Parts: sequence; C-alpha cells; structure tokens
Amino acid sequence: LRFMGIIAFEYLDLDEDNVNEIFITADTSTNSRPYTELLCLKETDGVWKRVNLPRNEHDLNGFPFKITRGSDEFDFVISSDYISEPIHFDASIYFRDDESDNIDTIQRYRSNNYKEGDEVGFIAAWGIHAARTGSYNGRNCIIATHGIEGPYGHGMGRLDIYFAYNQQGDIEVLHVEHLK
Repeated sequence: LRFMGIIAFEYLDLDEDNVNEIFITADTSTNSRPYTELLCLKETDGVWKRVNLPRNEHDLNGFPFKITRGSDEFDFVISSDYISEPIHFDASIYFRDDESDNIDTIQRYRSNNYKEGDEVGFIAAWGIHAARTGSYNGRNCIIATHGIEGPYGHGMGRLDIYFAYNQQGDIEVLHVEHLK
C-alpha cells in the first residue's frame, strides 16, 4: 500500500457478524489526481487478515462500471455486474451548446454519432477518489466515491457506491448514487 497520511481509522462491523473490522483510508500523494488507498482488516482466529476490496480494470481499488448511451441522446446509463438495475442520468447539463473547439460541446459529442449502447463515458482513472464509513438502511457500510468523465475526459459528476460485506467476505453493493 502507498500510505502517505492516514485519513480515517475506524473500528466497525461491516459484515453483520457482531464483530468489528478495522477500516483505514489513506492519502497516497501518488500524483495530481485523487486516489485514496483503502485497507479493511478482519480478525479470524486471532489473526488480522485483509478483506477483499473491489478492483477495477487497472487493478486499482475501485468498481468497474460502464457508461453507455441510453435510448435518448443524453440519457447516459451506468451499469455494472455489481448492480441489478442500471442508473440513468441526463448528461445534457455537462455539455455546452456553442461552436467553440472545447471538448465538452454538444456539437463535438454529436459529431461522434453515438448510438444506444455505445460507451459515452468512463469512471475516472486512479480508482476510488475518496471513501468514508456511513450507513445505508441501518447497515454499516463504506461509501466509495468515483469521478465520472465524459467521452473526452471532462467531468460528469460523481458516483457514490455504498458497500459492505457478507459473512463469507464477499462485497455487497447496497446502493449506488449519481451525484452532480
């Protein structure tokens, strides 16, 4: 792990077995982009062991999500094997309607002739940007924040993933929310 400074060190039950786990987040200072390292430890038979954390396609901590075009031009759809229902959001607010050469114009987006199902965005690089503990429907969880980028790398909000663990140590995504 690349810990540069501890952000949080918490002791809470994340798998509903009435035994607390240790959850640590740390600043990595790895580059100019946000990247928070996570560590979750569970005591089993007197030995602390790492609990699995999500890994993205770059093998960094993070959830693999796809962002595709829905049935309407700016209906963007967030999907993943971790969630049963895709999340739709109106992406039109993230594009400017002008004739400039900027990367975030409606005109540039339209020039790509995206069709339903085409990838139109991605989860920002470097994995989880921030993480904190919280609760969802009364259950302790970790809330991991990812940045979302449009087809040219401009920001399109954030994605908060509320997750915990089952008693086998598998990740359970409890809720996912798109934030502006």
